[in-house]
This record gives sequence, C-alpha cells and structure tokens, in this order.
Amino acid sequence: MKFIVETERLLLRELNINDAQSFYELNLNPNVIKYTGNSAFEDLNEAKRFLENYSDYQKNGFGRWAVINKSTQGFLGWCGLKHDEMLDETDIGFRFFEHFWNKGYATESAKACINYGFEKLDLETIIGRAMKENSASIKVLEKAGLQYKKDFDFGGKEGVIYSIKNIKNMQQKIVLKQIRTEDIETLQKIAKQTFFDTFSPYNTEENMAQYMAEGFTIDKLTAEIQNKNSIFFFALSGNEVIGYLKVNTGDAQTELKKADSLEIERIYVSKDFHGKKVGQILYDKALEIAREKNADYVWLGVWEENHRAVQFYKKNGFVEFDKHIFKFGNEDQTDIMMKKELK
Repeated sequence: MKFIVETERLLLRELNINDAQSFYELNLNPNVIKYTGNSAFEDLNEAKRFLENYSDYQKNGFGRWAVINKSTQGFLGWCGLKHDEMLDETDIGFRFFEHFWNKGYATESAKACINYGFEKLDLETIIGRAMKENSASIKVLEKAGLQYKKDFDFGGKEGVIYSIKNIKNMQQKIVLKQIRTEDIETLQKIAKQTFFDTFSPYNTEENMAQYMAEGFTIDKLTAEIQNKNSIFFFALSGNEVIGYLKVNTGDAQTELKKADSLEIERIYVSKDFHGKKVGQILYDKALEIAREKNADYVWLGVWEENHRAVQFYKKNGFVEFDKHIFKFGNEDQTDIMMKKELK
C-alpha cells in the first residue's frame, strides 16, 4: 500500500472502501463532529458510498488522508488538504477518534500535510477553518504554524479562518519596487498600518493618535520621497504591498549626516509576514544601496523596547554605539544607535 506522508509515529495514505467501518464509527461520536457542521452517517452503507464517490484524489491529486499508527497499523482518524474550486482555496482539516485526542496526532499530521502541500504541491497558502468555540482545533492550527486571519460565518456559528503561507515559495516571488510620488497613498497606508501594529501595544492611545495624525501626512511623505538623498522601496508579494524600506544619505540622514554613511531609517513589514524573511530581503537591499554608494558604514536608530528589531540587527552584525532620547507624544523614549562597518 502506498503511503503519501510519513512522520515519526504516523503514516498517511488515501482513504479506501476498506476504511468504511472506521469512517462510520468515527462520525458516530457526537463529540467528534460537534464543531464540524457534519452529521453522522445513517448506516455503514452510507459511509461506503461516501468513500466510493470521494473524487478529490482524481480531481486535485490530494485530499483527506487516512492517518495510521505506525506501530499498531490502527486507523486513528483522517487529516489532509481539500481544495475549494469556487473560493480557489486549499484548507487543512483533521478528525480523530476521541480516545486518540491529546496525544499530538492532529498537530503531527497537520504539520506533515502542510509541508507536503508546500514542498510537493507548491501551494502558496493553506488555510484552516474552525468554530470560535472549538479551542482544541484552534490550538492545533496555531501549533501547525497558522495565524489568525479573520472571522467568518461557519454555518450560522461564529468561525475563524487561519492561514499559513509558503515561505520558500513566497521568498522566490517577493519583488522590490522603488517608490515614486504616484505611490504616495499606498505608502501612507502601509506606513500607518505597520507603525500602528508595531508600537500601539506599548504606547498610550493619545500618543499614538498624535503621531499617526502628524507623522504620515501626504505632504510629509511626498517631501521625503522627493528628497534626492532618500530612497524608498516596497516589498511586494504578487500585487500586495507587504513592507517597505527607507534609506537616507547626506543631509537626509536624521542624526549623523556623514558623507560616508547610509542610514536605514525604516524597515517595516506587515504583521502577517513577520518571520517570513521579508525584513531580511529589505535589509539586503539597503546594504546593496550602501555598497553602490561606497558607504563606509550603515547606521540606524531602533527603539529600545523593540526587542525583535534589536535582535534582527544584532544578528546582521550591527553593534550599539550610542543612545538618543526622543519625544513621543508626552513621553521621553530612547533609541539605541547601532552601526555596521562595511570597510
């Protein structure tokens, strides 16, 4: 028998008519189907007919797969991918006998199926759906790497959609585009959104509102773009703007203003793309510009409470050389000044 996916403890294969008894019994347990919107099969013959007519393997080359225990060869449940032609989406789903819950089988098989979808099927995105009250399934989705995307109507119940993107695929398709004056509204949108997502958890509503109102006006951003010593780039995934970069040289730099230096003033990435190397791609572009301009070193200021960013720059060879106190609303805050020598 051909197994499609193998993990440390599990084997996944196509469902077949011989699984009818297990399939029938799985859906008999009201706890198992409580949050699925499905009902139990009327009898064993209905389960057989379902399996006989299950056409996803022929249509898509994948589907829901039987999950088999390696050591016992027992049928534990099912897990796999399902493509919705109308929505053009592929989701991850799983269902296990109740006596196999809380053993990590759902997470282990879901991770393996997602990896198969990305590595073998070259899928760009996999989603997961669950009722809001189904906390166990939501935990599995989160452990498998999916992130909350939005709420939706799950058959009259409150539901949530989670998603995960193919990092390798996405990195290959990320395009950098220099920002021009005609892109000003798109720049304003991504600048405001990423700034708010980054700093709103740590600052008062009043201070955030003041900065959001003053820091990203069309006039201010237009003047920055038109400054010959500033360069902006968008990071694009398809047609979606997922981050941006701003670098300065000469008198456009905010602090040092040295002729032999380049400042990375901003690298911001949409929160849905954190951890997916987008920031690294933008940083690499900044370094490329610095070398083209024959800069001796690159420097930047990063808020001391932005630990994610501090670690990112340390990983890329930056060292602290000073601190800068700045006013944010009615508070004094501190930037760590960091630099990286290029020569």
